[in-house]
Amino acid sequence: VVQFSYNLGSGEVVLEYNSTRIDDGLWHRIRATRLEQTASLMVDNGDVITGTSPGKLRQLNARAGLFLGGSDDLNYLAASRYKTGLVGCVAELSIGNMVNINMLHKAEKGKNIDTCPRKF
Repeated sequence: VVQFSYNLGSGEVVLEYNSTRIDDGLWHRIRATRLEQTASLMVDNGDVITGTSPGKLRQLNARAGLFLGGSDDLNYLAASRYKTGLVGCVAELSIGNMVNINMLHKAEKGKNIDTCPRKF
């Protein structure tokens, strides 16, 4: 299951994609986008899942940090809903106009990081 969640201040939106297995040892392309209140999630070339946040707020405040796959303390994230973080590899990450962010050099912290096959 792939989940994309965000909260602009008026309530959380959770998009969940479970039509494609991603725990098969293969590379997959996950595209999660958000423009103002509307978000979408797509895995590989499958169906697009969309959602809209409640209320009138449209900007995301990420001053507390952006977490990809987990956190040092999973209790910090989303009311302890998650028991484990990401198990897998992230080859490329793009946010806004920042494309191909080097995760190993730009991340503030990392935990349980190992090497991944480059072939994708």
